[in-house]
Amino acid sequence: MIRKLNHVFVDIENSGGLSPNELLMHLDGVKLSQKIAVASENTPSGLEEKWLDSPFRVTYGGSDPDAADHRLINEVMRQINLDERDGRPPANIHLAVTGDTDFCDLISILTRLGHEVSIIGWGKVHNKLRQLATSSINLRKPISNIES
Repeated sequence: MIRKLNHVFVDIENSGGLSPNELLMHLDGVKLSQKIAVASENTPSGLEEKWLDSPFRVTYGGSDPDAADHRLINEVMRQINLDERDGRPPANIHLAVTGDTDFCDLISILTRLGHEVSIIGWGKVHNKLRQLATSSINLRKPISNIES
């Protein structure tokens, strides 16, 4: 039997202060087959730098306001296609995207395809993401909840 893969994808711009080490500590014991973090030309350099010196492969989108979101979606779909081509069962997808509802359609599609989607937040997880995902967790106690 082919084992189910675990992939983690990070939207650096919407990681809310989450560090690579904190994320990996949360996923301790989970064998990760892909660790991808996405930035764009708009990503503040302080956020980007901590991911560059980590086990994550950092990829880049362009300069439009949603460039990192689009790149992350493309990276997830590319990996799903590769897994399908290799005859792999639907994966466990871990998304560190915190409060960004731009990922609602992606999560909906992935869960319909049989993937388990975990949202990992740092201080907040948008209610819509929590409702669509298989599971969600805050790795930091929220200062204030966003529920819109």
